[in-house]
Amino acid sequence: MDFKLRLVINLVFGGSGAEFAEFLGVNVSTVHHWMNGRTVRSEYLARLLQHGININWLLDDTWTDINGMFADNAAGTALRATYFGQGTPQSAQVPTSAATTTPAKPATRKGSTKRGPA
Repeated sequence: MDFKLRLVINLVFGGSGAEFAEFLGVNVSTVHHWMNGRTVRSEYLARLLQHGININWLLDDTWTDINGMFADNAAGTALRATYFGQGTPQSAQVPTSAATTTPAKPATRKGSTKRGPA
């Protein structure tokens, strides 16, 4: 769930955990705990749903279609319209875990023997 929560924060709130916390009416440290894998209590899950985030999508690691991010309620419809316009991205998928994203290795010039800073 922490990966999907980061995705919501990045896509909807421009990467700002503080804006997300303000949006939900929680402390920033609470959001940071969630982003680091702590369990989200049911009262906060209910608050996420009230604010338009589909908690089933958030909690289900097998549900990778980004179109499921927003709840089927008025708040979710408003978020979907605000951040994706009238529709949602076609065939948009999210990785099933953060481990599926591998950082790229830095490029080196062919024949270069230099390693590290000078």
